[in-house]
Amino acid sequence: MVFIPRSGNAVAPRKEVLTFFADQKQASLFLQAFAVIQARDSKDPKSYAQVSAIHGLPNLEYDGFPMKKPNGGYCVHGAALFPTWHRPYIALIEMLIIEAAVEIAKRYTKDTQAWLQAAQTIRFPYWDWATKENLAAGVPDIFVLETVSVQMAPEGKPATIRNPLASYSIPAEFRASFPNELGPLKNFKNTVRFPMSKDADAKSNVASLKEAMKKLSPQLRSMVRVLFDGSVTDWADFSNHSMDFGNKKRVGNYHSVEYVHDQVHGTISGNGGHMGYPEVASYDPIFYFHHCNIDRLLALYQQIYGLYADSKIVGEGLAPFKDSADPKSVWSSAEVFDTKIMNYTYPEMQFKGRELQQKMLALYGATAAAAPVAVPATPAPAVPIKTRGIEPAVAAAHDAPVVTERGLFGVQKAESGAGASGDFSINTELKKLEKGFSSFFTSTMSAVNNLTGSNANATAAVPAAAEPQHAPPVANPAGSPPANHPTPPPAGGASSTDPQAESSVYAHFSVKKNSINGPFTIQYYVHDQYAAESFIFARVKKETCANCMDLDDLTLGGACSLTEAFKKAGILQDSAKWKGAVKVRVVDWENKAVPVTRLGGFKVLLRGAVVKTAGAGWEGVNGVEQRRRWDDPFDLDDD
Repeated sequence: MVFIPRSGNAVAPRKEVLTFFADQKQASLFLQAFAVIQARDSKDPKSYAQVSAIHGLPNLEYDGFPMKKPNGGYCVHGAALFPTWHRPYIALIEMLIIEAAVEIAKRYTKDTQAWLQAAQTIRFPYWDWATKENLAAGVPDIFVLETVSVQMAPEGKPATIRNPLASYSIPAEFRASFPNELGPLKNFKNTVRFPMSKDADAKSNVASLKEAMKKLSPQLRSMVRVLFDGSVTDWADFSNHSMDFGNKKRVGNYHSVEYVHDQVHGTISGNGGHMGYPEVASYDPIFYFHHCNIDRLLALYQQIYGLYADSKIVGEGLAPFKDSADPKSVWSSAEVFDTKIMNYTYPEMQFKGRELQQKMLALYGATAAAAPVAVPATPAPAVPIKTRGIEPAVAAAHDAPVVTERGLFGVQKAESGAGASGDFSINTELKKLEKGFSSFFTSTMSAVNNLTGSNANATAAVPAAAEPQHAPPVANPAGSPPANHPTPPPAGGASSTDPQAESSVYAHFSVKKNSINGPFTIQYYVHDQYAAESFIFARVKKETCANCMDLDDLTLGGACSLTEAFKKAGILQDSAKWKGAVKVRVVDWENKAVPVTRLGGFKVLLRGAVVKTAGAGWEGVNGVEQRRRWDDPFDLDDD
């Protein structure tokens, strides 16, 4: 029986991929251990095949634990347990890697104790795809090289082995059971990224993969930043990409950690690779490094805001991850609240509250856009959209006081008969800005003091707090911090002490129903030039992954940063020039344009934040700088 024991007695940090693989001993042990579990019999519950099958196809019971869904599958997507369910999933493969690494370490005859120590302190590395280093490289070489050099037992001499992180050979008996709707994915012998053909022996296009991730990295930096800038302070918003259509005006509704996660899956998949499909994504080794970073973002979000799954779901079992030899006992979200109980932490978790928030905002601050890459064709003529109102935002501060002009500039509702390919233009009616600003400016002197720094103690201080307990009380009110958790910074947008405040533009979209069979992409164009895209991580057929996103009742929201595109077009700082600047088209998983009418209730909102220095053409109201917040209420239908 396989279970992840409770411990907390041997905590070690998970390291970023580039740092981890710079350690020759741990890198050598990890790569050999990964190869070991990949080589195990596909019926062994400690094999890579069985662990990967937990996430989707071929819908097998894992280690005898029953599945509740008639069509099988354990994975959770589009629900509030998305981040917590994946926490023990990564802990499981981490445990198996450590076990194998310790056995390998025992075979070294030189420096044996050092090898054992290296093995015991291995923790699964996370791939932070939003760092400046990964922006430059696209994808670390350790994920794409066909062979790698390791220090092999018993003497630690260099040896070349097949790289187990580049691909995995899915067992033939598994592939035979895959549905025909998966097309070439059913027949590919090895996992692929940007497959170069539809043949069974298809290879990955590494150059295309790297260029695609370079293109995506600025997006990821922007989206991760929003998770920490105070805009997303509700667990339902943070945890998953499902849409609360009663709160479309709430900016956090479009910025979930799952939506960020989706973009990486789709980009790595390229033109039909495994990572783009929930049913089979976990067979690609890069999946686990990606999800380890998602777990890190969860841990840091907890550490900053103290928010977590609420009492209605926090006690639900996270099947099939057993916590003891009792075959019916599984981990719950409450029990995995503190990562230390699973013997790992992350480097940044030595900080808490506002201090950690500021470090995250600085880490994911603005950087230059990646080099231009090949882009899709310009879309068909636009379909006009209706504009509705404006949403206020909180200001942020550079050396001089600043304020933000941030609004909701356009709403598109899909209508029958929309253009041939379903494209439309995000049209702005800027006369509504003046009305919106005058309605929602904050007029209190305390806001002015906070903005200018004359009352810094009011917002900067964070009380010292004890270490978080191993599990939050199940009875905690919905969305409230667990006992003894650090006091979170104020909600409502970038902090007034944020040193990285910058103008920004986001396209927020929502979808109520999807008749496209499989993943699809929303592409954005600024002045008819391709700017960015949003990938929707949907399975090919409802029956293939019972707990994955429901194609028929899709309720999804997401955001795409258009900041760099607006900057390149020279209109970022002049919202009067935003009118009609953006067009959108939808393409299916075969890159064929489809009408937006295939997406029921499809809407796009264009939100902008123009940051200006006080005294440089921006005088606020009655000559006083003031601040506004993302979460101030307003009615989207209010004219």
